[in-house]
Amino acid sequence: MNLPLPVLQGKTPSVLSVEEARAMQRMNISRLQYAVDIFHKRTNERVTKRRIEEIKHKEKTSLVAISFEKSNFVLVRRAHKKGYKLPFNYVGPRKIISVKSNWGYDVNDLVSGKQETIHASRLTPYRADGKGTDILRCCFPTHNIV
Repeated sequence: MNLPLPVLQGKTPSVLSVEEARAMQRMNISRLQYAVDIFHKRTNERVTKRRIEEIKHKEKTSLVAISFEKSNFVLVRRAHKKGYKLPFNYVGPRKIISVKSNWGYDVNDLVSGKQETIHASRLTPYRADGKGTDILRCCFPTHNIV
C-alpha cells in the first residue's frame, strides 16, 4: 500500500522545498486529469454503444402508423375477457368518419351507428372479397348471405 504521508508509514517526515511541492502538485493534477479523461472516454463509449443498440432495437420494433383515409373500412381490435386462448379479436367493419391525427381516428359502427375515437394501433384495414358481401356478413352474421 502506498501511503501519502511518511508519518503514516512510521518514518520521520522530510521537508520539501517549494519547487518540489509544486512539482508534486503538478504531477498529482496531471494524474487526476488523466484519470478524468479516461473516465469520460469510457463513459462516452458506453453511452454511444447503448444509443446504437437502442436505434437498432427501435428499427426492429417501432410502431409505424398505417395511414387511413376518410371513408375507409377497418376492423377494430378488442380484448377478450379472461379465459380465451387468444387475447384479442377484431370486430367490424367500421367506417372511418374523420382523421384526427396520424394516430387517432373517429370510426362509426355500421350496425349500431355508434361513433368512437380509436388509436391507429388498434385498427387494421378491412379487406373485402370483391363481391361486397363481406360487409353484410360481418354486420348481420345470423343472416344467411351468399
